[in-house]
Amino acid sequence: MKKNSHFVVPDSIAAADLIEKIQLHFKTAVASTETYKGCYYDTFDWRLSRCGLSLYWQQGGLCLFEINESEEIASMPCSANKQPDVLKSMAAGPLRERLAPVIDMRTLLPLANPHIIKQQIHVLNRDMKIIVRLHLKTFHLNQKSADPFLTTLHVEPLRGYQKEAKKCIDLALFLGLTPSDKSSISTSIHTAFGHKPCSYSTKLDHLTLTAKQTASTAALSIFQSQLAVMKQNEHGILADIDTEFLHDFRVALRRTRAGLSEIKGIFSEDVTKRFKTDLKRLGTMTNRLRDLDVYLLMKDYYKSLLPDQLQPELEHLFKLLEKERAREQRKVQKAINSSSYRDVISAWEDFLTTFQLKKDAHGPNAQRPIKKLAKTFILKTWKKVELMGRAISKKSPDEKLHDLRLQCKKLRYLLEFFASLFPEAEMRYLVKQLKKLQENLGDFNDLCVQQETLHEYLEIQVKVNSSPINIAAAIGGLIANLNRKQQEVRAVFDTTFKQFDQPKNRDLFQTLFNK
Repeated sequence: MKKNSHFVVPDSIAAADLIEKIQLHFKTAVASTETYKGCYYDTFDWRLSRCGLSLYWQQGGLCLFEINESEEIASMPCSANKQPDVLKSMAAGPLRERLAPVIDMRTLLPLANPHIIKQQIHVLNRDMKIIVRLHLKTFHLNQKSADPFLTTLHVEPLRGYQKEAKKCIDLALFLGLTPSDKSSISTSIHTAFGHKPCSYSTKLDHLTLTAKQTASTAALSIFQSQLAVMKQNEHGILADIDTEFLHDFRVALRRTRAGLSEIKGIFSEDVTKRFKTDLKRLGTMTNRLRDLDVYLLMKDYYKSLLPDQLQPELEHLFKLLEKERAREQRKVQKAINSSSYRDVISAWEDFLTTFQLKKDAHGPNAQRPIKKLAKTFILKTWKKVELMGRAISKKSPDEKLHDLRLQCKKLRYLLEFFASLFPEAEMRYLVKQLKKLQENLGDFNDLCVQQETLHEYLEIQVKVNSSPINIAAAIGGLIANLNRKQQEVRAVFDTTFKQFDQPKNRDLFQTLFNK
């Protein structure tokens, strides 16, 4: 009976008219009418929706359900009058346990706040016994809006009266109501509040290029998609909602800079040099804030590396990091609000919009077919990765691994930029292989940077604290553990690179990209 028990009422049928039409066929009684505010939550990047989940607050409780199955997964009672600060104030329990791994480090945002009027209508038999319950809801943008943007009907059968419930469902279909589920209803609510579920993504899966497309139009599609991501994340950085806004902003910025460097000959040399310089400056202004975010996110991990008696001493370090982060956050906010930042973004956007009209800004490859160029760019960068990796030995300085890490990033971006031009399965395979190498190199670099930062803070802590011995012991122990892990990561680099540089992968690169 779950199937087709939820309906959307057409705009042409008012709630009162629907009740009258039902009363022509069944004996009914309006049992109750409630008015309340609801709130639908999700993260900025729609992590709940992407997992088929929906979280809403209404009538004093938070409820998480599977939107396709309309089944409740977990719930938690809370104030009927005060909208909760989700997750931050959520008590331990099934709801938090289900939500936490899905949203990870993102913040749940109140995205839609409909004003809801719910009428419960009882369908009665000849003995005036309730045989079916009908739940009629009208959703309004706010308390003052007279006309609803959505009206729904849910037929709830009672045990032993399945046939009667089926008759109510048949009547709903006859009257022109549309069978629905909580997924489409949730989407309609978000749409009314100006949101499109799952519309935001930092991935390049949506980027579809064609083989004969000119290099300039392909490059513009790539750069415009990344500019859109940067602009979408500005408000979250300014409001300091969560750390992923800055992360996504920086990834889009790095992709853009890599594109300017690796997709050569599309723009004139002067134009390329100008924007590479301008965009690099935007990246530099956020470097320290991102580093601090990473350190603070790893607080529990850092503590786990130390004996129990030394763990409290790290609190001094993290308080210092938190203070510095607050200062850096203000600097970044000021930078994003500055005219110089806006000038760079506006100039880049204007250039991308008008580039096709500016013939003097075109490079020698601008009008060439993109697929042939993509093969050239990818193969050349892959060969650099191959040569650099093979040249690294156990005696090579750390800087060599750092340089290889940067080159791998460029190759990864090129593979993602041009994925739609080549067989999907093969491209996914190559990205997966490269990702394993990147993870090894990324872990090694992070461990190097973390140790350097801890050495700097060790000097500061010893000077400003009254018990420098305990502080030094904690930070020193942490450095020692990180150094040990760094050596472990370095020890498996050779094996990791050989797995990437295996004959199967080399043959595939040659098959796909050798002209």
